[in-house]
Amino acid sequence: MAKRTSILGSRSKLARYLRVEPMTGSVESIAVGHETNRQSTVKSLLMHMFLMSKLKGLNGALTVGAATSQYFSSTGGNQAAHCIPGQIFHNAVPLQEYPQNNEYLEVTLDCLFGKTDDLDSNFNKADSLAEDKGLRDALLHSCQQVKVTGQFARFQRAEHFYPQLETAFSVYRTDGIAAFDRAISNLRSSLLTSSGADLVSRNQRIDILETYRKTLLTAHDSPETVLGLSGEDVWYEIRN
Repeated sequence: MAKRTSILGSRSKLARYLRVEPMTGSVESIAVGHETNRQSTVKSLLMHMFLMSKLKGLNGALTVGAATSQYFSSTGGNQAAHCIPGQIFHNAVPLQEYPQNNEYLEVTLDCLFGKTDDLDSNFNKADSLAEDKGLRDALLHSCQQVKVTGQFARFQRAEHFYPQLETAFSVYRTDGIAAFDRAISNLRSSLLTSSGADLVSRNQRIDILETYRKTLLTAHDSPETVLGLSGEDVWYEIRN
C-alpha cells in the first residue's frame, strides 16, 4: 500500500498516535477485546456522523468499501486488523476528506478509519469473511440512519441526541449479528472439504466469529460505554 500523509504529517508520525501492542491471551479473550474495540469505533463514528449531518451539511449519498487506511504495521506472524468494518464514502469521497471537515474531523476520522489491532492472521480472515457477509453493510446502514436523523434533530445538550445514536447502533447490531451468522454458516459448510491444518484453522475462525457474535449480541447500544467519548466534547469540536 502506498504511503499517505495526513493533517498530522507523515504516516510514521500518525502511527505514533495509533500505536498498539499485540493482543495476548486466549482466542476467546482476544476476540472479545477486538470486537469491543470494533463496537467502540463504530459508536464513535456514528456520533461524529450524526453531528456532521447536523452541522456540516452531510447531504450526499453514502457508500461503503473495504477499510484501507492504516498507520500500523504488525510484526512477527500477526496482522493489523481494522477495528472499523469498512470505509464510508460521501459522494464517492472518503469521509475523512469531506470538504466541510475542520481539522478536528480530518484527524479524528482518519484515526477511526485507520485504527487497527495487532492480531493473529486468523482474526483478520474471520473479520474479512464477516465483512463480506454483511458486516460492512451493517456499518453503512447505521451511518445512513444517523445521517438522516442528524439532519432534522433538535437538541440543547448532548444527552438529548443519545437516543438517536442508540437506535443507529441497534441497526448495526441487528445487521451485524446476521452477518456473523452467515459467516459462521459459510465456514461450517467448508469443513466437509477441509483437513489437517486447514481444518484446525477454519474451526478456530468459527470460534472467533461465535465470540464476536455473542459479544455484539450482549452489547449495550449507548455511546456512554465508549471510554473517553463525550458527546459534549465532540459537539464542541465539530461546531468550532
